[in-house]
Amino acid sequence: MLTVIDQVEIGPMLKKTLGLGLVAALLVPGNLANAAQEGVSGTRSSAVPTYHLMQLEVKTAKVSLGDFEAKTSAIGSCNEAKSLAKEMGAKTRRNRFKRASQLPEFLRDTLAETQAGKATPVFQPNATTARVLVLCGRG
Repeated sequence: MLTVIDQVEIGPMLKKTLGLGLVAALLVPGNLANAAQEGVSGTRSSAVPTYHLMQLEVKTAKVSLGDFEAKTSAIGSCNEAKSLAKEMGAKTRRNRFKRASQLPEFLRDTLAETQAGKATPVFQPNATTARVLVLCGRG
């Protein structure tokens, strides 16, 4: 037998789909003590931010660093980033639900200050490659 023990808010997409503001969280009796010990609250929130990122990478032998910086600083959305990547011949990589703790510290600080849809400043992991990360969204 299942028992309703709590109510949690649902996300806007599910709310729009179902037309509901709340959903019942169900637990099997006997697991309530385990849930309390593990800190289960019925919501998916964390003190550590998550990011939906798009990485654009170019070879500096093919694209000048100045041109790459100028064009990526004008990005206003992930769709624009995707179009720019095609135009410049950049490699792209999507990273959804990337936790801040999984990123190098300099990127954590940079992403914390970056607006959604905007690109980070250009960084170079080595002498032949230039990259930016575009912040598509936060979780």
